[in-house]
Amino acid sequence: MKHWLTLGALTLLAACGEAGSQGGDAPSENSAQNTEEATPTVASATRDDVVEAINCHLALSGMMATQITSSSSAPPRRFSPSVSYWHGLIDERAKAAGIGEAELKDLRAQVIKDRTLAGDTEESKTFGEDCYARAPSA
Repeated sequence: MKHWLTLGALTLLAACGEAGSQGGDAPSENSAQNTEEATPTVASATRDDVVEAINCHLALSGMMATQITSSSSAPPRRFSPSVSYWHGLIDERAKAAGIGEAELKDLRAQVIKDRTLAGDTEESKTFGEDCYARAPSA
């Protein structure tokens, strides 16, 4: 079954991820070492790195929403630490890349639009799994 998320749903999921990043489900500092090689250093972040962080945040938010709304008997996965991790990287990478708040807002809107138009594909699922694997586990 395909799960199509509208622009409004993606925006809501992104907001939930932002709110969730303030809670206690944030990835532990010790586990950050697992992903140092997989992600660029924040100091060398580029606009593409910011786009990647936004895409990962949205992909994982969508995977979390799908898990919540599905009737699958598969054991649940903890997405909150991964969503929080990628959300935190958005602002860090944006600052390092010299992207201001207004430009970041426009960039987020464009990424959300692009993801919505692309739909739920095997490529997007693979991308989401890659983001999940690259985030530190709690």
